[in-house]
Amino acid sequence: MTLTLEQRIRGCLARHPDWTTARITTSTTARMAEVEAIRAGQPMPERVKAATPFPTTALDIAGKPSSGAGTVSLDKIRAKFDTIAAIERELAALQRGQLLPESDMAKLTCGTDRSRFRRCIENNAERFRHIRTKLKLDEGEARAFWGHPEDISEAERYREM
Repeated sequence: MTLTLEQRIRGCLARHPDWTTARITTSTTARMAEVEAIRAGQPMPERVKAATPFPTTALDIAGKPSSGAGTVSLDKIRAKFDTIAAIERELAALQRGQLLPESDMAKLTCGTDRSRFRRCIENNAERFRHIRTKLKLDEGEARAFWGHPEDISEAERYREM
C-alpha cells in the first residue's frame, strides 16, 4: 500500500511530535511549507510545477543547441585519443635536424598510456615508416627515433655506411 505525502507527514508527526520541521521534511521528502501547513491544521498546499521543464532532448524549446551542461566536446575527445594526430602535431613542432626518442614521443602524445601508443604504432606501421627509424647510438639495443622524413632518411644513410 502506497501512502500519499500528506499521510506520510501526518504519520511522522503522530509518531514523533518533538521532531523539527526540517527533520520531518528529510524523513518524508516533503517541503517545509507542506509540513508547517499540516502541523498548523491547514490543508496540504498544492505543489507548484517548475517554471522551466527539464529538457528531454539536446535542443531547447527555441530549437537551438542546449547550453552544453553535461556534454563533452568531440574536440576534447580527439585531443585525448587521436594518437596519429598527436604524433603529427609533435613532428610539426620538432625542429629540422632533430630526432625525438620514441619514449619521449610516447610521453608527449599519450601520456602514461604507453599501450595505446604501442597499438597505434603497430596498427599504422606503414604510415610511420618514413618518419620513424631504429638507431643504435650507444652500446646496447637499438632505439627508435622520430623525425621529419628528410632527417630520417639521412640518419638511415649514415647508419648503413
